[in-house]
Amino acid sequence: MTTINSILLSVMVLGGSLFALMATIGLVRFPDVYCRMHSTAKASTMSIFLIMLAAFFFFLADGHGVNSRCLLVIVFVFLTSPVGAHMISKAAYHYEVEMWIGTTYDELSAYNAALDSFSVEDDSDDEAIKNESFSVEFE
Repeated sequence: MTTINSILLSVMVLGGSLFALMATIGLVRFPDVYCRMHSTAKASTMSIFLIMLAAFFFFLADGHGVNSRCLLVIVFVFLTSPVGAHMISKAAYHYEVEMWIGTTYDELSAYNAALDSFSVEDDSDDEAIKNESFSVEFE
């Protein structure tokens, strides 16, 4: 492995470690669960991306060939981390976890208010479909 490769891999691992440190600091310092989720999801995803990319290039340069596990970890984390953070934040909002006092605008409350004011008119065709029974004949 050349010196340039070693330096680039070291920079990637150091960058990933710094992103992990930022995620940890954000988890401790931010005021509410929503800010904490944002910090943790974004920074930890980038951290894992950089560290696994460094591992991928290390094994590639070392002569072990393409390590598909590193790439699969990157894809898995990129797919699951944002979804998990979104679901945790949505659950916290559903259970009415208090927001930070400095939050200026709650977009989801405006959306929920618009949904509550929306009314669906009853349609007689819908009732006929609901009451209709379907039968299946077997031979």
